[in-house]
Amino acid sequence: MFDGPASERTAAQIRDFEALIEALLPFAVQEGLNGRSVLHWRVDAKMAQAMLLQAAVFGTDPNRADMAQQRADSLLVSCKSLLLGA
Repeated sequence: MFDGPASERTAAQIRDFEALIEALLPFAVQEGLNGRSVLHWRVDAKMAQAMLLQAAVFGTDPNRADMAQQRADSLLVSCKSLLLGA
């Protein structure tokens, strides 16, 4: 989980997401958004994903852990669909 090909893919995807956000930020600003709002969304998204993964890995209720893992996986698939070649 923390090294090897899977973590390298994850690191590459994170770089791709960051590049996508950076590329779209000027257009977002033209539409009335600002960098602070984008940063807020990024932090909120990271915290939400971290909470889901924490519940999935360390949760004591197997049903809730499964639901958290499924939701985390679903959200990640949605995000990955925004990247070319992912």
